Amino acid sequence: MQHGLFSSSATYTLNLPQEAPGTTIFFALMSSKPEYNKKINHMIALAPVGTVSHIDTMVKYLSHFYKELKSWMPIINDELLTGTSLNTLMHFSQEYLAGRFQHFDYGSKENTKRYGQEAAPEYDLTKVTAKVHLLWGMNDYLADDADVQYLIKYLPNVRSRYPVPLKQFNHLDFLWAKDKMSLVYHPVLKMLSGYSITAENEEASNIEL
Repeated sequence: MQHGLFSSSATYTLNLPQEAPGTTIFFALMSSKPEYNKKINHMIALAPVGTVSHIDTMVKYLSHFYKELKSWMPIINDELLTGTSLNTLMHFSQEYLAGRFQHFDYGSKENTKRYGQEAAPEYDLTKVTAKVHLLWGMNDYLADDADVQYLIKYLPNVRSRYPVPLKQFNHLDFLWAKDKMSLVYHPVLKMLSGYSITAENEEASNIEL
């Protein structure tokens, strides 16, 4: 991706709708490679995940058995709809235990080789300067409201803050809710057209692109 879609010689920009882990990758990339921010027109972050301090999934409980994760992966993947990777699960567990949005922790020796310091460095969200629209459910077990508020606090160019106006709306409802078109995707289309939607004003108001 670094040398293809996000090539420094490219002259186009992207509208980028992403959900959950895709948003984590986006925030990590844009903070690590700030030059790519100019390639993004609008980032639509559905159920955005940066910090996972308030997560309420199996990661919260498995993080206390961090050393056993590798041997448990076959069982874990059997229980998941789509499966996951060991490093993904380990990284989320590390972030839960550390209480911050940080690079993968390889241990002090390898961290020193890779990062020039013993501890895994934190991602600097202030470097994510692309226009970001945040949409989340108030009943989301992965993208908890408190963790979304952390993103709102540190991302410098948040254009929309949109908690889905249904208290029961959870993580999977972004895909499966019968009223997802009116609750989520119609607002998303407005955001892609240059509108800002906030919790204080559910009516779209035009913004300068």
